[in-house]
Amino acid sequence: MNIILFDTDHRDQLLPLTFTRPVSELRIGVFTIREKWERIFTNARFSHITSEFLESLYPLHLEDENILIHGGLLPNHNIVALIKNLMLNEALMYKGELLSARLSRVQFERLLSEDELEDIQGFELGQHQHHFVDKLTDLLVWNREEIENDIRLLKDNEYHHRAENDKKEFCELVMPDAKLDRCLLNIDEGSIYIGHGAQIMDGATIRGPVAIGDFSKVKMNSTLYPGTSTGTFCEVAGEIKNSIILDHSNKSHSGYLGDSVIGSYCNLGALTTTSNLKNTFGTVKIWNYRSGTEEDTGLIKCGLFMGDYSRTGILTRFNSGTVVGVSSHVFGSGYARKYVPSFTWGGIEQKMLYDFDQALIAIERLHELKGDDLTIEIKQLLKSVYVKTEHHRDGYERLNS
Repeated sequence: MNIILFDTDHRDQLLPLTFTRPVSELRIGVFTIREKWERIFTNARFSHITSEFLESLYPLHLEDENILIHGGLLPNHNIVALIKNLMLNEALMYKGELLSARLSRVQFERLLSEDELEDIQGFELGQHQHHFVDKLTDLLVWNREEIENDIRLLKDNEYHHRAENDKKEFCELVMPDAKLDRCLLNIDEGSIYIGHGAQIMDGATIRGPVAIGDFSKVKMNSTLYPGTSTGTFCEVAGEIKNSIILDHSNKSHSGYLGDSVIGSYCNLGALTTTSNLKNTFGTVKIWNYRSGTEEDTGLIKCGLFMGDYSRTGILTRFNSGTVVGVSSHVFGSGYARKYVPSFTWGGIEQKMLYDFDQALIAIERLHELKGDDLTIEIKQLLKSVYVKTEHHRDGYERLNS
């Protein structure tokens, strides 16, 4: 079986995170969206349709018969059954937008060339039948539920230890090689997942639903509240609530992170703190890359969204609804601007450009510290992001190296 996870124009609603990945590579719950589908279609081959500048890292694979799935679509029992029962040249739609289809090679090529599809039968779905990640705040809204859903995808022979609460509603799943020191795990109101090789250090308190990714570390006396997920190889400390931290990122010190999403290879300096609530208790606005303006999220609690490779100095403070782009270094007294463009330096008192070559040197050093390689493809991707975001840095001055 060949499955193609496809992006739509809605991916722009998920910037800056989708500057560096397709929508289906976003983590929500325990797994990325792709990993969820891989656990359902266990023998399938997966590939992507995404933006041109991502294709070298996420190439398309086409066969005579293909199942297309919207990259932001979250699997549930109902939608999985509908997709599995699709016949050739049938499609699932929502408000006229394609969610999934089973297409021949010929029909797929017509779709790519934007020709009119022939002999396609579409079935319109209602809102209650599915969820899909369409904007940044969806990651926050659905994360708790997705932690529970993902735990149900795990097979009995995968985990080392399982415990249930008194009502058997929620469970604690600990994977092989995970290390639990003298910590407190509370599953009264939600499940907890501890990944392969992860470590929960002395005094840490975790209240589910929470997911800790493979080889990640929760440091001593940390407090993790419901709705928190980390990716792989993360290190977290301090107080975290209803937030997602993607792979290889660190929040290694005290400070509050609430209702936020942090990209990969980010670093939050000691006592970096986010606000997630306005003093007026009104709804929070965030920067929208598509419209070029702030837009209302409809949420009363909303913190920070940070793109890959960005970092903060010690004591950095963020207002509710702040968006930071890719590879920006934010530091200084006071609060950061509500929108910090990619490849900038300062973000509070200064508005300086972060020269691409200098940024790349720092990123290479970071990969060395993490013990992995910065590939040519990632360098090319970062250069593309730098060029694509150049107009966002109008009015910024060149940094003297």
